Amino acid sequence: INDTIFIDGIPVSDPGTYFQSFISINGCDSIHSIVVEIQDTIFTTESITICYGESALIFGNTETEPGDYNGYFNSINGCDSVHTINLLVQPPIEVDFIEDTLVTDGTGIILDPIITGVSSSISWFPSTSLTCDDCLNPSAFPTESGWYYITVIDANGCISIDSIYTVSYTHLTLPTSDLV
Repeated sequence: INDTIFIDGIPVSDPGTYFQSFISINGCDSIHSIVVEIQDTIFTTESITICYGESALIFGNTETEPGDYNGYFNSINGCDSVHTINLLVQPPIEVDFIEDTLVTDGTGIILDPIITGVSSSISWFPSTSLTCDDCLNPSAFPTESGWYYITVIDANGCISIDSIYTVSYTHLTLPTSDLV
């Protein structure tokens, strides 16, 4: 499509049969017929979905922005073909704690992360001393200081992870003095 050939010096881009007349030196003439056929350009498409912050390798380039990317190739019959890849970028899902450290005296604390986006799965690690390991705001009763990690996954499989450090003062001992 949109190609042009020249027949007897005249540009031709429509299908059909074209004739050229030739007269040789000795006066004989001949008619040469040329059949022009139009081969359709082959168009193919596919979609690739990535999570926000990821990249995709498209036609040898690393792409991060949503949109259509075209590759131009020769098809098996020598005509042009266009392959379009539609890159979809899922909105970000993020999980974050306002504070980096929480202090508890053994009576328990509520782990309260903020999630931006829609989560379909939540998991906590370690799950020991938590009231639940798959809810957003579990209560924690740590007996020692340590990290809690939350993993949030959305419906597209995009993942966000954050952590919070808890300091436990469950075994505080006061200094003693010797009484005489």
